[in-house]
Amino acid sequence: MDQTNQPDCGEQQDEAGSRENVPQNGTSETVKCPEPQKPEVTRDLKRLAGPLTGQTVKRKKKLFLYGNYDRYYGYRNNREAPKEDVRLPVFMEQRAFIEGKRMLDIGCNNGSLTLLIAEHCRPASVVGIDIDRNLIGAARNNLAVRQKACDSEALQNVQFRHINYVYADEELLECEKPQYDVIFCLSVTKWIQLNFGDAGVKLAFRRAYRQLHPGGRFVLEPQPWDSYKHRKKLSPEILANFRAIQFRPDAFREYLLGDEVGFREVMELKIPSGGAGSKGFRRPIYVFQK
Repeated sequence: MDQTNQPDCGEQQDEAGSRENVPQNGTSETVKCPEPQKPEVTRDLKRLAGPLTGQTVKRKKKLFLYGNYDRYYGYRNNREAPKEDVRLPVFMEQRAFIEGKRMLDIGCNNGSLTLLIAEHCRPASVVGIDIDRNLIGAARNNLAVRQKACDSEALQNVQFRHINYVYADEELLECEKPQYDVIFCLSVTKWIQLNFGDAGVKLAFRRAYRQLHPGGRFVLEPQPWDSYKHRKKLSPEILANFRAIQFRPDAFREYLLGDEVGFREVMELKIPSGGAGSKGFRRPIYVFQK
């Protein structure tokens, strides 16, 4: 399974490779019934074929290996963008470093929060990226719905791209140049580490730093270490990566401010409280400045 086709130097492109949700593959067998007398009986026997032959029909569960839940934000339908998020008021209070700026949202999921930030904080342009092609499709659909529902110019410069932010070749990092003024990385680091290990999340941090203009902000909402164990058995590869992790979330701050990355200062935003939404999104949020 090809995770990503890396972009050429100086230009980001949608990646051809992608992970897909595991399909729900059922198995069925046709049971030949001896000389059925009525069509109705034949249909009944076919419907009951599994139990009659002693075989059960099982469906494979979808495996969200990258945290790519279509209901990640706890809303009913991934094609309906919610009208609120517990984190939005926090970002609105810090609107000064978002308004009129060029923004990137890493791991945007179905674009719900990305669109809320675009509408309420008014960045000059917004790019939302996700490793899941299906979620990018849902994000584009949500964007189209919101554009029809309101005449706001805030959504005219929003786009969503299918991209894996973690390079397969670390040398491509040298090609990166400043493109953005603010980069959001919200509830994504756990999934990067479980799939790409310590090296993967460190590479993502370094790429974000390089993509920021001087004075730019990196907005980080890391999942706590305790939450990792609940997803460690999603696949043999994830379990192996989990067991090999040495770079835990409580070390992220020191690393981002250290020489290997280079952010010069950090401030902690208040933990979101009240309003609707999952308790999982009431985590500390850090803003690192280049």
